[in-house]
Amino acid sequence: MSVPTTALPWPILPRPESETIASALAHGRSVVLVGDVGVGKSRLAASAVARLTASGATGRGPAGRPTARRVVSLSGASLTPDLSLEGVSPILRALLRGQDADDDPAAPEAAPADVPLLRIEDAHRLDHRTAHTLAALARQRQAQLVITSHNAGASQTPWLELWKDGIAERVDVAPLGAAQVEELLTMALGGPLTTATCVRVMARSQGNPFYLRELVRAELETGTLVERRGVWVGLADAAPGPRVVDMVRHELDRLDPPVREALDLVALADDLPVSRLSGLVLEGALDELVRRGMVVIGQSRPERSLVPVVQVRHPMYGEAVRELVPPDRRRRLYGAVRGSLSLPSTAHQGGPAALLRMALWALECGVHESPDRLLAALRAALETGRWDMAEQVAAAAMDAFGPAEPGRADALLMRAAARYQLDRPVEAARDLADAAAVLAGSGGPLDPELRVRLVEQLADLDQFHDDDPDRALGRIESAQHDLADTSAGHVRALEISRLARLGHAGRFAESLGPSLAMLAAAAPTDSAVLRLVAPAVYGLGQLGRADEADLIASRHVRHAMARPDPAHRWLVEDITVAQGLALLWAGEVDRVAMLLDETPEQPLRYSTHEVFAQVGQGMLAAARGLWSEARGHLARASARYSVRDISGVGKYVAAAEALATAATGDDLAARAALERMREMPLRIAAALESEVRLLARHRSLARRTEPSVHRPGPGALVRRAWGAGHRTRGPAPHGGDRSRGALGRGATGGPCGPARRDGGAPRCGVRSRARAHRRAGRAGPRTAGGRPGAPCAGRRRR
Repeated sequence: MSVPTTALPWPILPRPESETIASALAHGRSVVLVGDVGVGKSRLAASAVARLTASGATGRGPAGRPTARRVVSLSGASLTPDLSLEGVSPILRALLRGQDADDDPAAPEAAPADVPLLRIEDAHRLDHRTAHTLAALARQRQAQLVITSHNAGASQTPWLELWKDGIAERVDVAPLGAAQVEELLTMALGGPLTTATCVRVMARSQGNPFYLRELVRAELETGTLVERRGVWVGLADAAPGPRVVDMVRHELDRLDPPVREALDLVALADDLPVSRLSGLVLEGALDELVRRGMVVIGQSRPERSLVPVVQVRHPMYGEAVRELVPPDRRRRLYGAVRGSLSLPSTAHQGGPAALLRMALWALECGVHESPDRLLAALRAALETGRWDMAEQVAAAAMDAFGPAEPGRADALLMRAAARYQLDRPVEAARDLADAAAVLAGSGGPLDPELRVRLVEQLADLDQFHDDDPDRALGRIESAQHDLADTSAGHVRALEISRLARLGHAGRFAESLGPSLAMLAAAAPTDSAVLRLVAPAVYGLGQLGRADEADLIASRHVRHAMARPDPAHRWLVEDITVAQGLALLWAGEVDRVAMLLDETPEQPLRYSTHEVFAQVGQGMLAAARGLWSEARGHLARASARYSVRDISGVGKYVAAAEALATAATGDDLAARAALERMREMPLRIAAALESEVRLLARHRSLARRTEPSVHRPGPGALVRRAWGAGHRTRGPAPHGGDRSRGALGRGATGGPCGPARRDGGAPRCGVRSRARAHRRAGRAGPRTAGGRPGAPCAGRRRR
C-alpha cells in the first residue's frame, strides 16, 4: 500500500444532517447550521445548495419563462458595515429595492423555486444592520437563507428569532462519532487502522473533521503515522500543522486584547482553577471566552475534591494558541501565575497534568525551577504517560543537581523509564548505568528505594528486552540479600517482583503456590501484591483452574481500580487481559464478550487499548468461529507490535494471527505470520509459551493437509485442532466456508465429543485443554514409575 499524499482530496462521508437540510429547503424554509469551527457546517451548506440546484428546481422569470434557481453566496467575514448589500449582487439589489419596509405576515407566499437562495457563511460576524436586513428577506418569504454560525451566534438576534419562530430550521452539526472517524480514516488512507490509533486520533481531534484532516496530514508528513502490512499505525502525536496554526491565528486576531490574554493564560497553564484565574484576568474576559465557546469549565478531582477548572475547548486549538503566544507575554503571564500556583512535591491543585504544564512553561521562559519541583513534574510526566515531556524535564532536573547527589540518580532513573517506554533500550540502559555510578559515588548510605528502583529497571531490560529472565532474577535475589538486614519492606517488594517475574517467565511451578499464598494473606489495602495477580491467573488458567483464576482476577481488579499505582500504570489492564484469556480457555465466551463490551465512544477502562481491545476481539471472534473477523483484528494488532513492542506481546499475537489466517484458507499469509512469530524472542510471552506452541501446532496441521485434495481443507483442520485445546461455544459450521464455523468438528462430532443439541460446537472440558497443553510441551518429565512429575516451564523444559 502506498502512502497517500496530502494533496489527495479528503473523502466526504454522508451526514444525517443532509436529509434534514434538504427537507427544510424543499418546504420553503430557511436553514441555520450551528456548530463549532471545522465541524463541517460549510461543507453541508455547499452540498445542500449544490444538491438543490442540480435537482433542476426552476423559478419563473419575465413572461412566465422558466429560469434557473438564483443563488447568492455571502460571507460574514467580508461583509463590512461600510459595504452596501445592494452593491454585492444584482439579485440582492433587486430584492432590497422591492422590499416592503413592514414585516407583513399576510403577504402572498411565493413558491420555493421562485425566490433566490442566499448562502451566508459565518452569519455571527455580520453587523447588526446587515443581519436584520437579510433576516427580513427570509421573514417576508423573499429569499431562502442557508446560514452557518457558531453556537454563540445562533443565540443572538436576529437568528434566534428565525429558528424560534419556525421561519428557519435550526440544524446542530455535531462532531463525527468514533465509528464515523474510523470509516473516514479508512477511506482517506486506503486501509484499516489499529484500534489504538483510532482511539488516539479520536481523542485528539474530538471528531472535528477539520482537526482530523490536519492531524492526519501532520502525522503523515512527520512519519508518526506509518503503514505496516496494509494496516496504519500511529503511536505518537504530531504538533499542529501550519493550517491549524493559521486558522487559530486568524481567530485570535479578532479578539480584544484582554480576552486574547485570558485565552493565552488558560492555554499556557492548562486546567487552571477558576478561583485562581479570576484574579489574573480582566473582569468579563473569562465570560466572553465561555460565550464564544473557546474555553470550557470542567471539574478536576485532586485529592477526591471537586475543583472547577478552565480548559481550552479543543486540545489542538490549545496547542496552537500556546505556539502563538509571544515570548515576552509568555514570561509575563508566567510571572503573574507563579505566585498563585504552588508546585509542591505532593498533589497539585490542578492535578499531575497541570503540574507538568507549569514546569514546561517555566522551562520555555528560561525560569530555573527548584530541584524538588522538577522531580515532582517528572513524576507527573510518567504518571500521565507523557514520555517525551519527561525527557525535557529530566534534562533540566539533572542540571539542577550535583554530579553525586541522589536527586540526579532519581532523575536518571525516571528518564530511563521514559526512554524504555519509547522503545529506546540502549539509551535507557545508559541512563541506568549513569544512575548506578551516581549512587556508588554518593559517599553516604545507599538509599534503599533508589536501589530497588534501579534493580527493577535493570531487570526489566534483562527479561523483557534481552529475553534473559535468569539474569533478571539474579539481580533481584542479589538485591534481596544486600538489603536483608536494613529494610524488610523493600525486601518484601523485591520478593513480590521475583515471584511476578517467575510467573511472566512461565515458571508457574516455582511461582504459583507462593503467589497465591501471598495474595490470600495480603490486607485489602496492600496494593503492592497486585503485581502477582496477572501471572497467577495465567498459571491457574493454563492448569485448568479457570474458576479460581476468574475469582482472583475479579476480586483484585476492583482493588487495582480503587487504588491506582503510578509506578505500575497497567495493573488493571494486565489483570483484565489475563482474566479474559483464562475465561477464553475455559470456553466462557459470553463472559469474555462482557469484558469486551466497550466501544470507541466508551473507551476501555485501561490505557493501552490495543492489547485487549484488538487482540481480545480477535481471539473472541476465533472462539466463535468467525475466522475472517478474527484475522482482521489480529492482523491489525500484529502490525501495531511490528512498530513498537517493548515487552514481547507481539509473539503471541503473531501466533494467533497465523492460526486465524490459516483458518481462512490463506496459507501463504499464514506461513509469513508464523515465520515472523518464530523470529521473535519470547520475552513476556513466556507466560503463554504453551499457548504459543499450541497455536503454532495448529498452523502446522493446516500446512500438512495442502498436498491432498481428498483431505479436509486447512481451515477445517485448524478449527478441529483449536477445538481440541479450547472449550468453546459457537455457531454450527457452514460447510465449505472457511471464514465461519464452530471451533470443534461441529455437528459431526470430533475430538471434543458429540455435537451439542443447539447446533453449536461441542464443549471441550478443561481435561481436553490440559491434554492439549501436554501435547504442546506443557507437561514436565515423568518419574521412573511413569507418573507425571512437576511441570517444567520456560527454558527449563528444554
